[in-house]
Amino acid sequence: MQNRRAFFKTMIRGGIFTSLTVLSGVLIRRWSESEDCQKNFACNNCGLSNRCQLPEADRYRLDAARSPKVNTSDGKTRR
Repeated sequence: MQNRRAFFKTMIRGGIFTSLTVLSGVLIRRWSESEDCQKNFACNNCGLSNRCQLPEADRYRLDAARSPKVNTSDGKTRR
């Protein structure tokens, strides 16, 4: 049987653990939904570069449009 002190200690620990879990989930969700750059300005690795509004993405799109097309050994055309 548990005494009152042990019961409150267990409830406080559970509350702290639960609140840390919820807070972590909220922060991760906000980060994943943000429209800021998530690839550390590496536009060539980002799938959002076509619709990204950051100046770095604009420069990447201009550079990609200006670069010549190259045929690779596997038969694919790349810029």
